[in-house]
Amino acid sequence: MIHVIVNPSSAAASGSRAWSRIEAAVRAEHDIVVHHSAGPGDGSRIAAGLISERQATIVVVVGGDGSLHDVVNGLLETPSTAPLPTLVVWPSGSGNDFARGLGVRPSLDALLAALRGSTTRLVDAWQVSWPGGNRWFVNLASFGLTARAVELATWPGVRVSAGRYVAGAIRALWRGADFSVRLSLDQASMAAAHLAAGVLANGSWFGAGMPIAPGAVLDDGRLDCITARAASRPRLLGLLARVVTGRHLGSPLVTRQRVSSLVLEWQGDLPFEMDGETVRVASPVEVRCAPGALRVSTESSTTPGASGSRSS
Repeated sequence: MIHVIVNPSSAAASGSRAWSRIEAAVRAEHDIVVHHSAGPGDGSRIAAGLISERQATIVVVVGGDGSLHDVVNGLLETPSTAPLPTLVVWPSGSGNDFARGLGVRPSLDALLAALRGSTTRLVDAWQVSWPGGNRWFVNLASFGLTARAVELATWPGVRVSAGRYVAGAIRALWRGADFSVRLSLDQASMAAAHLAAGVLANGSWFGAGMPIAPGAVLDDGRLDCITARAASRPRLLGLLARVVTGRHLGSPLVTRQRVSSLVLEWQGDLPFEMDGETVRVASPVEVRCAPGALRVSTESSTTPGASGSRSS
């Protein structure tokens, strides 16, 4: 059975309007059950119910990265011995960065092809654990300046764009971007450092289309850990301009390492986000991979960043 989870508030309700325009065409070809999430966390509840009752072979997520994040957490946090349903992402949110990495377009033809049984691919999911909490992300998590930018760029009823994200980052920079953190990468502890931001990238894109981690692979069991050292506001503003065009990796402020696990420790407050959703966490945070945890539909057999683990 195909179940569709629609986020009515995604991208200032544009996702819901887009779905209403194509729903009849989808129903003409397939027997579907449509769920409309009622608010934050409801997509997770709906997905968990589908797993518990073993109702779905395909789950379509109509929304953006936040909607997908919600559904994925419902799927992965629900105990089940049965295979998880195939995820079909119909990108209709503000960012759509995970779908961008898969090469998936928001077209009716692409969605119908996916529901007919197009190419699928196993991708990694990443578990983030901290004292008293646990969540999963599939595209990207970040802390510091980037996470605060997400918080400041996100307003109910307003569609987030790369421009709004940059504006949020500039506002965040004026609040301060110097966080003392200690990273342990693949169990190798590092000295505490003053960082402006850190990005843990499973996919290549963030901030509604900015190439934060070019070449990142969704199914290689590794994250691209990209950190930016704390610096003066003018230097960080210059770095932000380079992020928009993907030239930030050449900056002397930036370090990129590919890791299979990490532990993040800090004191005080540290903004944190996953898949564009602000999350309140506590030190220490541990990040570990669940290789190939999710089967997702792709638009073709030549999706960007593929490492050859696709099947059809």
